[in-house]
Amino acid sequence: MGVPNQKKALIVKTVDGGANWTVQLSGASQWLAGVHFADETTGWAVGANGTILHASPAP
Repeated sequence: MGVPNQKKALIVKTVDGGANWTVQLSGASQWLAGVHFADETTGWAVGANGTILHASPAP
C-alpha cells in the first residue's frame, strides 16, 4: 500500500508488485504522510494533526 502526498487522505493499493494500482479513499479529513504494515493485511497510516488509521482483515 502506498500513500501519495499529493492527494489528501487518498490511499493506493497494489497486489501485484506495483504493475497495477487501486485507489481507495481513507475517509480521513487530514493529509496522510506515512504507512507501515506488520504483515500483508495489518497496517497503519499516519498523518496531520495526530491522524492514525488502522487496517486489518474483517473477522
